[in-house]
Amino acid sequence: MRLPIALLMLLAALGGTAQAQVPLKRSVRSLTVIEDGAAVLTEPRRDAARRGTLVLGASLKVIARAPGEGCGDAGFYQLGEAAFVCSSAVRAEKTHPEPMALPDAALPHEYLSVRREGARGYARPEDAATDEYDTAYAKGFTVVARERIEHEGVAFVRTRRGHYVRARDLRPVRGSDFAGVELGERPLSSVAFVIAKRASVRDDQGRALRELPRLAKLEVLGQEGERLRIAGGGFVDVAATMQPSAAAKPEEVAADELWIDVDLERQVLVAYRGAQPIFVTLISSGKPRRRTETPRGRFRIWVKLISSDMRDRERHELEQSYALEAVPWVQYFEGGYGFHAAFWHERFGEPMSRGCINLSPADARTLFQLTRPVLPAGWEAVLPADRARSTLVVLR
Repeated sequence: MRLPIALLMLLAALGGTAQAQVPLKRSVRSLTVIEDGAAVLTEPRRDAARRGTLVLGASLKVIARAPGEGCGDAGFYQLGEAAFVCSSAVRAEKTHPEPMALPDAALPHEYLSVRREGARGYARPEDAATDEYDTAYAKGFTVVARERIEHEGVAFVRTRRGHYVRARDLRPVRGSDFAGVELGERPLSSVAFVIAKRASVRDDQGRALRELPRLAKLEVLGQEGERLRIAGGGFVDVAATMQPSAAAKPEEVAADELWIDVDLERQVLVAYRGAQPIFVTLISSGKPRRRTETPRGRFRIWVKLISSDMRDRERHELEQSYALEAVPWVQYFEGGYGFHAAFWHERFGEPMSRGCINLSPADARTLFQLTRPVLPAGWEAVLPADRARSTLVVLR
């Protein structure tokens, strides 16, 4: 799995030592980000390792000023532990910070899919009249809509990258409504998912009661032979379902620490707090072929991003190249392998990806909120100050 180009700068090892602080002026109560993609650094110097990136326009809490190298006389502001931003990337404010919460929606943007091969992207709407285009899209590529306009009677969509595409060349991407199960006090054995195209619910005499669709969630009350007895009445064949299997807590995990277990054979993910399972869902891992298999082992999350572009233009041995703008809720745990939302399919419960762990949009957001490092308010991406403290991921 290739890392997106935008992430390559984030691969440097983290480090840092204690830095001198300069008290803030009494009039400075917050910072506003004025530079798109402003870098958060581990130390107050331009060549320090990255700690993350900031959202343009975000309002940030600030701790102190810090003298440093490569940022002019104004130096840096300290945002938190091993987190410094160049003063030229922000504007000091007299008002208190207004933290920016994570988007509430499972899909944080409006996503659109290209309907036809060679659809044009123009620098200006008027360029469509002469077909002077900046880029052309392959069928199935996705873009993020920033605004919709009409020019001389033609509807256009302006994408996140600033191109104008005829609205007729795009169609909405909705994403799957599937979501996993928050367990609460329920045992893991009480959950099953329908993975057959449909499952018949029958009474104890074998008479059909109703049909359940694929991805239906079942509350299991018990098992009798090859049938599961479910809440609401009736039985479902075990063969039509997938049930999670419990995993032992790794020795390095604390009693109340969150960790993630991924069962690649069953295509099931379980989030645990210590030995207690708290969330379970279906995934889609890498297809079982060379260069698309998901790695097995123990890893720790090394970067989290609200969204990241993903493209695979050079992988000619695959059946289809792809380009996806702003794939949401990305968490990389080993190089370019990670968790992320998949809004282009809903075949959860079977391998579908190029190596990453696909989750439904709702599940990807849920997992993003559970894991460490926590994404600070107003940040677009974050690396852990200490990777040993980030969430452990076990793939088996």
